[in-house]
Amino acid sequence: MGTYYCNYCDDWGITSHIASIKLLLKLAKIFTVYLMYCYYIQTASNYFAPYEKHLSTEQYYTPDYDFSAFSANQYGFGFNHYQRTDGLSANIGTLGVILLPIK
Repeated sequence: MGTYYCNYCDDWGITSHIASIKLLLKLAKIFTVYLMYCYYIQTASNYFAPYEKHLSTEQYYTPDYDFSAFSANQYGFGFNHYQRTDGLSANIGTLGVILLPIK
């Protein structure tokens, strides 16, 4: 089992937190799966606004929603689902292989 927490902040006004937990399950001598859950939350950048909401006189601005305020959940067991509150979602597959030396 493993846990992880990280706090981030920058001078653009973004602050974020991420926390995750993973549980490894050994199903056979050569087969292991892991259960995982991860939660992420961030504040918006000082320079974020939706498309066409900025003024052309602003020195810095972005309509990129990666700089907006949102939270996200990722969960699964080797095949994970990722869902953000701004509508972005994805499915993520992972396959790992460990090669052992031949004796």
